[in-house]
Amino acid sequence: MAKVLGIDLGTTFSAAAYMDPQTGMPKIIPNSEGKTTTPSVVMFDGDDVVVGEQAKSNSMLDPYNVVQFVKRNMGNPDYSFERDNGETYKAEDISAIILKRVVADAEAYLDDKVTGAVITVPAYFSDAQRKATINAGQIAGLNVLAVINEPTAAALSFGMSKAAAGQNIMVYDIGGGTFDVTIIHVAEDGKMNVVATGGDRNLGGFDCDNALMNYVTDQFEEQTGVDMTDDDEAMQELREKCESAKISLSQREKVTVSVSACGKKAKVEVTRAKFEDLCAGVFDKTRTIVEIVMDDAQMRPSDLSKVLLVGGSSRMPAIRNLVRQQLQMEPSCELNPDEAVALGAAYYADLLCNGQAPAESEPARAAFSGGAPRAAAANIPFTDVNSHGLGVVIWDEDSQSEINSIIIPKNTPIPAQETNQYSTMQDNQRCIDLRVTEGDDTDLGYVTMIGNAEIQLRPHPAGSPVAVTLGLDANGVICGEVYDLIDNVKVGEIQIRRQANMDDGEVEQHRRNMAKINPV
Repeated sequence: MAKVLGIDLGTTFSAAAYMDPQTGMPKIIPNSEGKTTTPSVVMFDGDDVVVGEQAKSNSMLDPYNVVQFVKRNMGNPDYSFERDNGETYKAEDISAIILKRVVADAEAYLDDKVTGAVITVPAYFSDAQRKATINAGQIAGLNVLAVINEPTAAALSFGMSKAAAGQNIMVYDIGGGTFDVTIIHVAEDGKMNVVATGGDRNLGGFDCDNALMNYVTDQFEEQTGVDMTDDDEAMQELREKCESAKISLSQREKVTVSVSACGKKAKVEVTRAKFEDLCAGVFDKTRTIVEIVMDDAQMRPSDLSKVLLVGGSSRMPAIRNLVRQQLQMEPSCELNPDEAVALGAAYYADLLCNGQAPAESEPARAAFSGGAPRAAAANIPFTDVNSHGLGVVIWDEDSQSEINSIIIPKNTPIPAQETNQYSTMQDNQRCIDLRVTEGDDTDLGYVTMIGNAEIQLRPHPAGSPVAVTLGLDANGVICGEVYDLIDNVKVGEIQIRRQANMDDGEVEQHRRNMAKINPV
């Protein structure tokens, strides 16, 4: 019987898990080296494509053919990686290569074919980033059953055996490249309901590495008079050493970073206190995000039952001290920060495949048919929320300018369906260029244009009412409808032409190209 996986597609490391039929519990799948995580690093070596530890180890020797931290560029249409032979790869392609390696290791371990997967994403990922992740899975040849927010997956991993009714749990998830804070309420029936979520998709241990690298390069120049930042190979080697130093400082009070570049050598001593001072900006941002999420949830620290630490960067003593001070409780380290997300995703994948939860790949528009997905949602062990508001651009007569009109506010439980009423601007207006936005501000300068849809109208006088309904499914897939309220008829469905993502044809072409690549 073919297997389905839960895959934590991380910025720095990825992991996979499956539901063990013997124990009825999810289990992490070791990779071909016997490790529970695989570095999310890809190296192009002639005709070979290498993923994982070997690619990471060789990054300092051949930095122009090694790509890492690609998760930070998911949903960025302008990103591409060009290897030395001129071939270019989008972020979705690189992520697909990582997924193919993870799946190949899983198939070897399970001695079975893997056909489907639930892939995790940061809770604060945008629409474009979520769609790019789904596309990456499809390019890798997977049936993407669903995407699930990483903190929610971690909470599922915890809640399968430990969560008690009435608890308010905060999942504090800081990984290599992203940061999420999610507050979850465990209801009397054991269902986990996300109350509020927030984060920064470009905040994590990688930023601490950068801060340490900047300090060491400054110290190197002070000692030797040489600016090493133009030496790509030396900088790549320094990145590896700074990451290692960061990890060591979680256990030791000081480390020494040995640096060599441009024929010069130097040793830079770094204390834990100095490192934490260098990372103060990162820590301050996490503190602010926690405050915002607490405010959104209308909770105080005393309302929380537990704070679960997730993500490799949560091992830093400074993070644990910050949580301890800010939330006035001892953070819980009972989950394996590297494995919890994949375990929860595997649990959810098993539910989807055994008919205990609806397939989240159903389009959001199914909600308009009478709520079939909502009825089936009673079987899902959690209810999530949207991390960004969703709306449309309208003309505001008071300000005589275009503004963002939010239809589905941030932290609305999903699947969701909401409607706002607007008016036409001209007599006999024949169409609307409906621009769909993502963001929580009326000012268009602070929101993202997801895409647009052209809706044809029946001719009526200016000021005729139209209703715009937007829907979100549990994957964050968007669709909607527009109604003519004069004739009381639907005049169009909103099919988003996403500006930042591949269309179906492009995904299929990239999938065919990717079929030729078998990473090791």
